[in-house]
Amino acid sequence: MKKGRRASSSNAFLRPIVKQRPNLHITLESTATKIEFEGKRASGVHFEKHGRPHFIKVSKEVVLAAGAIGSPQLLMLSGVGPRQHLEALEIPVVAELPVGQNLQDHLYIGGIVTTLESNAAIKDPSDISDYTDYCLHANGPLAIPAAIEALIFLSTSFVNTSTESPDAELIFFGVSPSTSAGEAYLKGIGYKDEVYERYFLPNRGKYAVQFVPCLNKLKSRGEIRLKSSDPHEYPLIDPKYFSHPEDILVAVEAVKKTLEIIDTNALKSIGGKRWDIPLPGCEDKALYSDDYIECLARHLTHTVWHYIGTCKMGTDNASVVDPRLRVRGGVTNVRVVDASIMPVVTTGNTNAPTMMIGAKGAAMVLKDNGLTLLEIE
Repeated sequence: MKKGRRASSSNAFLRPIVKQRPNLHITLESTATKIEFEGKRASGVHFEKHGRPHFIKVSKEVVLAAGAIGSPQLLMLSGVGPRQHLEALEIPVVAELPVGQNLQDHLYIGGIVTTLESNAAIKDPSDISDYTDYCLHANGPLAIPAAIEALIFLSTSFVNTSTESPDAELIFFGVSPSTSAGEAYLKGIGYKDEVYERYFLPNRGKYAVQFVPCLNKLKSRGEIRLKSSDPHEYPLIDPKYFSHPEDILVAVEAVKKTLEIIDTNALKSIGGKRWDIPLPGCEDKALYSDDYIECLARHLTHTVWHYIGTCKMGTDNASVVDPRLRVRGGVTNVRVVDASIMPVVTTGNTNAPTMMIGAKGAAMVLKDNGLTLLEIE
């Protein structure tokens, strides 16, 4: 955070040096479409800018930092990936590697809401003083990161607390999903109109806050695949949530721990009550029974946008890059330096770890090319 705003990797690392490095060239509104190979050696990069194709020759290395979706997509478009998948799309195979596998994420469970008798949120959308405080002084309730007013990490019974990190997180949002702002957000991420109107809308006008359990150590593994050989087509993203049977059990336990907090005397003292509207599709189950919670979790979970793992780092056959982030399988002159190289997702948010990977990866590139950051500067 800086001056009440979320920091970005661009502001922290790129903008301070953009005019000081004569060898740094940035092309905006451009899309990389393919890495060109001579045998297994990367020789250049194809990209498009405003619809026009361009090609840049590579004298040293191609460094991919397109993220856990973009990096595997570009590698597969270039012929690096699962052989059977590439051949089905008539893409010549440069190297057979498990690119796009091992997709991991964190997972939000929505719909756990508490109605209140009075407004207990520290952010009231109708309070103009909050906006004034933020605009004039860059502080106050609106300066809270991501509108998260509190969070705790939880360990379910599936975790050995003496050796393992927590597998769940509970996030407190002081905004009711029944407000117009809540409606815009939930429909924006794909909640169906019928679900919103039957489950959330009836309590519009009531004070409410949300408790959002987050699953941080899913055992399910998804994948990224190409839809076609066209670089302009979005890839197919299949996170395969709850494909591992333990994940739904963790979800149920995390929600039950959340309900224990909702049922505390502290919340009861301000009129806190569990959401009393059954979720459409789960009405045949007793409200807040294990079966009901499982049903709710399967209906209202959604991504936390923390995708990682699709170009896994390691030395085994499931790995795409080696410990120095170089693409394996005999490929030379290509590295991947982003969240896709994480073998396992972190317990907390992936933003800071991804920046760390960028910084460490840059140091590796310099060292392996006989340079240091001091020499560059």
